[in-house]
Amino acid sequence: MRETVTTIKSQFNVNLAEKKRVCTASRLAGLFFLVAFFTQILTISAIAQLRDWRTFTNTRAVNQIIAHDDLLFAATTGGLLVFDHQTGSFETLTNADGLGGNNITAVTADRNGTIWAALSDGKVNLFEPETGEIELLVFDQQRSFTINDFYAVGDTMYIAFDFGVGEYRLDRNELKEIYQQLGLGFSPGVAATALLLHNQALYVGTAQGLATASMSIPNLKAPQSWTNLTSSDGLPTGEVTGLTVLDGKVVVATTTGIAIQENDDWTVVSNNLPDQTIKALAVSGTTLFAATPFAVFQSDDLVNWNRLDGFPGEPNDLVVTDGRVWGASKNSGLAEYEAEQNSWIVHEPNSPKTASFSSLAVDQNGTLWATSPIDGFLSFDGEIWQNYDELGSTARGDYRSVVIDDSGRVWLGVWGRGVQVLQPGGGTLQIAGYDTTGGLLAGIPNDLGYVVVNEVTKDRHGNIWLSNLGAATNRKLVAVTPEGEWVYFTPPNASRIEINRIIVDQFDQIWYGMSNDGVEVIDYRRTLFDPTDDVLTFGNTVSAQLASNRITGLAEDADGTIWIGTNDGLFFWFANQISRQFRLISNDVTVVRIDPSNNKWIGTSSGITIISSDNASLSYYTTENSPLVSNIITDFAFNPETGEAYIATTNGLSVVATPFTTLRQDFSQLSGYPNPLILDGGDAQFTITNLVRQSSVSIFTEDGRLIKAFPPGSISGAQATWDGRNENGDFVPSGIYLFVAQNSDGSASAAGKVAVVRR
Repeated sequence: MRETVTTIKSQFNVNLAEKKRVCTASRLAGLFFLVAFFTQILTISAIAQLRDWRTFTNTRAVNQIIAHDDLLFAATTGGLLVFDHQTGSFETLTNADGLGGNNITAVTADRNGTIWAALSDGKVNLFEPETGEIELLVFDQQRSFTINDFYAVGDTMYIAFDFGVGEYRLDRNELKEIYQQLGLGFSPGVAATALLLHNQALYVGTAQGLATASMSIPNLKAPQSWTNLTSSDGLPTGEVTGLTVLDGKVVVATTTGIAIQENDDWTVVSNNLPDQTIKALAVSGTTLFAATPFAVFQSDDLVNWNRLDGFPGEPNDLVVTDGRVWGASKNSGLAEYEAEQNSWIVHEPNSPKTASFSSLAVDQNGTLWATSPIDGFLSFDGEIWQNYDELGSTARGDYRSVVIDDSGRVWLGVWGRGVQVLQPGGGTLQIAGYDTTGGLLAGIPNDLGYVVVNEVTKDRHGNIWLSNLGAATNRKLVAVTPEGEWVYFTPPNASRIEINRIIVDQFDQIWYGMSNDGVEVIDYRRTLFDPTDDVLTFGNTVSAQLASNRITGLAEDADGTIWIGTNDGLFFWFANQISRQFRLISNDVTVVRIDPSNNKWIGTSSGITIISSDNASLSYYTTENSPLVSNIITDFAFNPETGEAYIATTNGLSVVATPFTTLRQDFSQLSGYPNPLILDGGDAQFTITNLVRQSSVSIFTEDGRLIKAFPPGSISGAQATWDGRNENGDFVPSGIYLFVAQNSDGSASAAGKVAVVRR
């Protein structure tokens, strides 16, 4: 049998230190055929404006590890983790670096040193550490499945599918056979869970027991070629979770114990283990190591078991290299056992401890703050992730929203605990919590101590606005002034409404969107402490013209237009008119945000639509046409100084460079970077930043010859980028060049210099 395998090949100059994509795809001969790595949905005007994508996911959740060439390669839920145990340094490969996905279930190395990383949908990434080349194997275009293990021997890679065992031939680049009937005693298509080749016999752990076959048998597709072993043959019951060899004998781990093969018999050796649920095995000399859900144990005689205390979290896998035992933690990265101290050294990668993000905000220092509905809150300063779960229960739980106030404090909306206010600075983090204490907030009717704050936002006066969801007092809309005064609003029909989104427009009118009741607008007449003059304005009129009253996004752009997201489309209100925005990538809108250049970023459950500042063009981004980490978007945040856009999803965080920085009033801060611009055949770009609205930029030689011109219509935001080419598309020679920025009528301009170095 010969299986057709789709391959996608990408070349990356990673060198395990510097990751950069330099080409995308090629066609392989024979059975291989090429599919595009990125599928373009539409021809769009702004696709080139987003560049230098990065992905941040949870690489601390390690499923499996291998040792190869002084490196550890770890299959994590957030990408392929590479650890140099000589230097203690990590590198991470994600979809932004060319992987076909981030959730990796199994990893191994073949005889050529190629790293095989199985994705959760059954595809396999082949990574060449020496060259940085990444190739994607697709065994089945029509369905997804799970790969649980690999075993490499010579030119053959055995693959443990969740429906049998695959035999892949490296010398032919083909999936030669799939064995789905692993004996007469096992169900057809039983899941293969572990693999081992020993003494010319193939051992396959399954969900129903152990299957073995001699490699001298020519037809392993015949069920008669396999021998099935279960508890009736002396094995512990349950699914096989691991296979290894100790002193020339096969050892089997299951979910209920460990057995070793003695000639044709099997002997259970785990009776003295405190926990019989075995997750992984490893061998060092004559010592057997076993991982359980709560600890790692070792035995030198298969009778007495010694607990190796202090493993961080739950062990998922074990490996021995250079006589040292390493463990893969379900939540803390890698752990190295120090025998002399009888302790574990924890090696945690620099990553978030979550992949599920709910809300984002960038503070005045450029630090990103993020919330998770599962894992609390965290921050990222551009280099280091800070996970605050070490603060204990105070920082754990269902966090839904975050905003930064004018004094730099971080406000967090939490389900169950109300609102928390963080005061960063001085190397410490002070946390103040506000709940039912003093009657500031109210709990839900069925649990008066359970306080839900679903949304936090800030107006132009520095007031913080809160949605006290389900408040038993019906004071569901709350404002907190910069002086710390609390003001309450009781909206109409307060007993039944649930406020999901809040904005305060340029006229100080409060717009709030509800989960099932559309939009309402309160004009408090700029008298926050006087409720007698409050007016409920045109909210009902707006809601009547929406396709759905489930509001998922609210935003006001620089022109005063209010954008309203629903689960059935995007609408905008301007000059007392409500209209629908068509041509979204999906009508299931999840979030609406405005970037510093007045572009509208529309998150949906199927990707992103960006509406240009003049509303004339739309751009679309999905996992199919970009390195976006997931199509299910939950929030956006923007760094107005750097132009970086942060994209929160349910499966990680994407960061992308954009030209959409804050437009300046003049050219006094005009600058460019990097300087020098090194042209070495890669994708280096020189960025001219701090432009004014409708700027033009020109590049000149020192003697005044025009090299490249960027008219106003070609520049989005406050940045222009030059790739070192002239108008003919040729790279310029080394030298000093001038960049000149000018406003639309030529009345103001500024200039700078950049050194270009050709290599």
